[in-house]
Amino acid sequence: MHVREKKEATLHSMEELCECRRLALLAIPKLLSKLEVQHCNMDQWKLFGYVTGFLASLYGHRLGVFLNMTDGQVTKAVHCPEKGDYLLKVEEHKTNQSFGLAKMLLSSQEYGWLLSSIQMKNRLTAGSAKPKYVFFKTNASPSSLLTRYLQMAWLEMNLRGCPPSPVCGPPWQPLPETGMGKTQRSDTAWPEKAKYANEPKQSPKLTDFKEDSASV
Repeated sequence: MHVREKKEATLHSMEELCECRRLALLAIPKLLSKLEVQHCNMDQWKLFGYVTGFLASLYGHRLGVFLNMTDGQVTKAVHCPEKGDYLLKVEEHKTNQSFGLAKMLLSSQEYGWLLSSIQMKNRLTAGSAKPKYVFFKTNASPSSLLTRYLQMAWLEMNLRGCPPSPVCGPPWQPLPETGMGKTQRSDTAWPEKAKYANEPKQSPKLTDFKEDSASV
């Protein structure tokens, strides 16, 4: 009974999930505009965190679904012209053998976020090889730090507890391994920020954490 109560205490209410989406809808266009003018690692990390948080709050997919989302899957999404939606299917993820493809029905705006991420990667990797995954590190290798980006956005939104993903766990725990390799642990700002998850009033300002391009 204690385990069940503890688990239920970590679940987010409909109001919290709606607030997550509301704040993400405000933040994402601003971040995209900034990144189009000048690329900044911190803005890229925040963008990925907000996009992942928005989609996770809608569909509840494991983080591996987003980690394994490829450019090809995005560009091959089925367009529904009647409503302007896009049906996106992610084939490779941890539970695909049990539950099949992970599907997301995206609005044209949400689909545009993913296309913008791909375009940003193309700009950063012009003339060189680039990974097939939508969410990438600044050096264009696949990003295994997506959990931290999601935690960062969640903290910045000042929402309770942990982000809405089954694999995130408390922000201070070690990050899970994914099919894209073991988690990079060279950046120290993220754990320092995340340890204040349950004490937002004591949390340092986001601007206190200096960007370390060597960590990506």
